[in-house]
Amino acid sequence: MEKTALLFDLDGTLLDTLEDIHDAIQHSLRQCGFPERSFAETRQFVGNGAKRLMEQAVPAGEDPAKALAEFQTFYPAHCRIK
Repeated sequence: MEKTALLFDLDGTLLDTLEDIHDAIQHSLRQCGFPERSFAETRQFVGNGAKRLMEQAVPAGEDPAKALAEFQTFYPAHCRIK
């Protein structure tokens, strides 16, 4: 029997999670001592996964690893707040 799978990209397609993503970015940047980003900047960063998101969010030349770890911990625990 042939099996069929369906995948849904919920973030931004079926669910509006941009505010939660923005909050998680802000938290992560604050925890690392980096300046926060605007909501418009967050909107531009979304779409290529969490790693790329944080690479763009941290200041140029800084290592995004700690911010990414913060994001990956914070976002799942807070992604349904707004």
